[in-house]
Amino acid sequence: MKRIIALTFFGVITSLAFGQNASCGTELFIKEAFQNNPNLLEEQRVQDSLIRAEFAQSDASRRSGKIIVPVVVHVIWWNCEANISTAQVKSGIDFLNQSFNLQVPDTSSVRPAFQPHMGAMDIEFRLAGIDPSGNPTNGINRVKNSITLNVNTQGNDVRDDYRWGDMLSSSARKYFHIWIVEEINIGLSGQVNGFGMIPAAGGVDWRKWGLVIRHDRFGTTGTAGS
Repeated sequence: MKRIIALTFFGVITSLAFGQNASCGTELFIKEAFQNNPNLLEEQRVQDSLIRAEFAQSDASRRSGKIIVPVVVHVIWWNCEANISTAQVKSGIDFLNQSFNLQVPDTSSVRPAFQPHMGAMDIEFRLAGIDPSGNPTNGINRVKNSITLNVNTQGNDVRDDYRWGDMLSSSARKYFHIWIVEEINIGLSGQVNGFGMIPAAGGVDWRKWGLVIRHDRFGTTGTAGS
């Protein structure tokens, strides 16, 4: 079941966040990962087979009850406009909820590969109210750092520096992380709107699990609404 949920987040979030024609860096990210680690391609094939087998043998499609996903949004900004408002953050969460429950009018823009599998998933994203230490929070972490001007998967990877505690701990990895940044550059392909990581073979690399996206591509208000 964990593998199924991981693949669902990877496929659906990246598709809904960037649409069919927008510049999504996930494919570039995957290609870069395979180039850096040739064994990863075979590992991914094994993982895909495990997911298909688990789907075929489980009652995942007939589960009852809503899945609540606590979300932490890291707003990494340098220029003031990129320090997006709480209202814009919430509009991004609202959009995810509408998309996962098929309540958006532009479902035709979903990538063709995913269209046959569309449906209301009964999943709700909520800004986290409690941090891993049990302290109250609004689920938004704001940090001013120039790393946001040139985010990549090498030396300027915001996922390495901005996360809640030890992401390998059971208390920390229950959160879905979203990193809001100003510019993303991956390899020779230049700027992209965002990217998400693939489920790693045998599980998920919880230290990097989540979505990295530009501030003007997250939500429906503020910098994303202009």
